[in-house]
Amino acid sequence: MLPGLVRVPAIHPEPPNPHTACNHPNALRFLKPQRIHNRNKDFVADRLAATVLAQVYGAAVPHLSPRYAAAAQAGDSTVRVTLSPPAALPPEALPLQIRAPTFESNSTWCPYDGASRLLEPQTCGWFGVLYSDGVWRNATAAVAPTGDALLLSTAGTAGLKAVATRYAYADWPVLSVYTATGLPVMPWGPRNVTSP
Repeated sequence: MLPGLVRVPAIHPEPPNPHTACNHPNALRFLKPQRIHNRNKDFVADRLAATVLAQVYGAAVPHLSPRYAAAAQAGDSTVRVTLSPPAALPPEALPLQIRAPTFESNSTWCPYDGASRLLEPQTCGWFGVLYSDGVWRNATAAVAPTGDALLLSTAGTAGLKAVATRYAYADWPVLSVYTATGLPVMPWGPRNVTSP
């Protein structure tokens, strides 16, 4: 909760409307498969309050999430993803952090093959890299030494050229990268990778 704000409990809470859903990426962490209108709205309320404080009242409150800017092949099986706009990332927001899925994360309920525990890129929206053979592969993400970019690496792709990247772009989006101030990196759909 933001300092100076007081949370007031609802007097007459309304039942969830099954015909509406919150598509805001910040809310995706808390969605449960049994209901699309989750009761855990504190995170979304805090984020909306921070946005109002910053954009309407001019308060110096972190409220903007980093967004995809560009991707370039950085090695045989590594792609460097640059985030933008750098001006929107105050110094206290860096370095970026990769957080393991938690019970509150939607990745706890991500569908998978129980026998092999292999996730398909089309099922769960982790990081994905499309290679010149036309196959999307799950990628392992690491924060670049500069703290403001991501390094995506894949196995078994020697000799292949990276064509595109994506993050949390699938039937089941999984958010795992945040700023040091707790704001999630925004998901992105397929974006082209430039050659070095």
